[in-house]
Amino acid sequence: MNIVVSKRYRVAEKLGAGGMGEVYRAFDRMRGEDVALKRVLIEPEQLRFQSVHAGGDPRTLLAQEFRLLASMRHPNIISVLDYGVDGARQPFFTMTLLRDAIPLHTAANDLRSRVRQFLQVMRALEYLHRRGVIHRDLKPNNILVDVDGQVRVLDFGLALETEGDEHLSGTLAYMAPETLASKLTVPASDVHALGVMFYEALTGQHPFFHKSMASMMRKIISELPSESALRACLLPGYDALGDLIMACLDKDPVSRYERFEQHRDTLIRLAGEETTLEPALFRESFLQSARFVGRRDEYTQLVDGLGV
Repeated sequence: MNIVVSKRYRVAEKLGAGGMGEVYRAFDRMRGEDVALKRVLIEPEQLRFQSVHAGGDPRTLLAQEFRLLASMRHPNIISVLDYGVDGARQPFFTMTLLRDAIPLHTAANDLRSRVRQFLQVMRALEYLHRRGVIHRDLKPNNILVDVDGQVRVLDFGLALETEGDEHLSGTLAYMAPETLASKLTVPASDVHALGVMFYEALTGQHPFFHKSMASMMRKIISELPSESALRACLLPGYDALGDLIMACLDKDPVSRYERFEQHRDTLIRLAGEETTLEPALFRESFLQSARFVGRRDEYTQLVDGLGV
């Protein structure tokens, strides 16, 4: 391809496609580097947004959503760099281009590597949830691992509504019981998907697999996975990892999140890190995500004075 988008991006080959649109490698002429450019090809009316809106033009709401996503900065979350509308009036956004990164399920699968991957995804979710963002479609293809073992979570924020149900979105195999039973999606729903992915990564089998979609839904809602199959895949000293994964798969979302939090420090120790000191990059990401509180009058004067 030899198409220029927004007078800034020279689009090259297609990198992939999904439910919402297509992703291309593009050269950012302003930054002087390659980026990943995603064109949103479905109608904005089919998307569910993270932020709460009282209505309005769907394309305006989509732009507001892109603005929210572009504010996220965390070592384990893909960075949204820019957003806009192309010449065909299709919304697009650009992201950091990850070279030689592979989906989670094809990455190194030794136990220590899996623990570190679990910890990185957990930290990404903590950051998103602190900002009021639920991923809604967490699955192995939305988690990339680079050659250095660093995890990046992508495709967070926007959710594509399932056809025929305006309140259901995501991928069935990784949906939480409350999402299927009550059409409820909460931060603990992402935690459930995390447990499913790592149960699957360690055992080689999905905890609720069934050929029938209806039967799989029933198992997700009401049946517990085989704990013995998971324990059989763990080395001595890693029992706490099994505890954490089973906590992630608790049917009750409130209990699930509480149990998940209780095992957090144990996971950090298994990964070989100190529980008392988070790496500087993670501390900085939470500082950047903090909302401005207080001195509203002074802040308003500053904004008015700067003309922003």
